[in-house]
Amino acid sequence: MPCSNSCSESLGSNLFLLIFLLFLSGCGILESENEEGTKCYLSKIQFNQFDSLNFRTISGGKVYTLTQELTVDGESDITASFKFFYQQETIRIVDQLNPHPVNPYMAITLEGDRPTEVIRYFNSVGVVLIHEISYPQENRVRVDLTREASTGDVLYIGYSNYNFDDNGNVTRVQQFRANDDNPSEFTTIQDRFYTYDDKPNPQNELYLPFFA
Repeated sequence: MPCSNSCSESLGSNLFLLIFLLFLSGCGILESENEEGTKCYLSKIQFNQFDSLNFRTISGGKVYTLTQELTVDGESDITASFKFFYQQETIRIVDQLNPHPVNPYMAITLEGDRPTEVIRYFNSVGVVLIHEISYPQENRVRVDLTREASTGDVLYIGYSNYNFDDNGNVTRVQQFRANDDNPSEFTTIQDRFYTYDDKPNPQNELYLPFFA
């Protein structure tokens, strides 16, 4: 089954579901070296004067709800709203604007504190994206992406490598697309490097269910 344009876009953006989950560990702020750190939790990301993401947290910073709000001429409209349900080894994310009786918007499987699988359900079209997450070596995470169509056809799309420094920051992201005719052959479609300053980061370990 050939992969559509949306399938290619999924490899580019949805493979970032590795950083979509949602353990919101607050940043620590120190006024001086002798003071204890103060936890701070992300409450809003303001993209521009109109568009923002708003967070409600529970249990020491875990995201409870996330909403995207669009404000124009003083009037606000909720354009996306998600609610998070935690169990011991799973997290379910429900789209409150488009609830579905069977499948959530997203389901995450955990082993300890680490995600091992993220499933994104496109309920309106019956498509499922399956992200299998593995930890092949220290400071590296691999995400393999598979697409399951409403017909039951399964297509392996490719994988990404996320390389981290000793502080847990992503320093390099490599994405590889599988050959449709020979899934054992891959083409590099992205190779990016990242650098960081030493400022406190309120988005530490923040996982989002979509890209705004």
